[in-house]
Amino acid sequence: MDFDPHSNWTVDILEKVADILIQVGRSQFVAVLGNVSVALPVAFLVSWVVLSLSGTPLLSRRARRRARYPSRWRQGS
Repeated sequence: MDFDPHSNWTVDILEKVADILIQVGRSQFVAVLGNVSVALPVAFLVSWVVLSLSGTPLLSRRARRRARYPSRWRQGS
């Protein structure tokens, strides 16, 4: 039995794989969009509540600097 790349069953399989890939890509895009649309407002809300209740930001200037430029070599500073 020879392999014919243009036979009906090969085309059917490739169409099914293409459909599945499109569905997976679409669902992953919607999942990321949904997670970001929930995570960002929640993060802003938590930060605002902490600032309102304590009067200080969630991260100090020093902590923001360390988060932006982490260094394993300066442990005590």
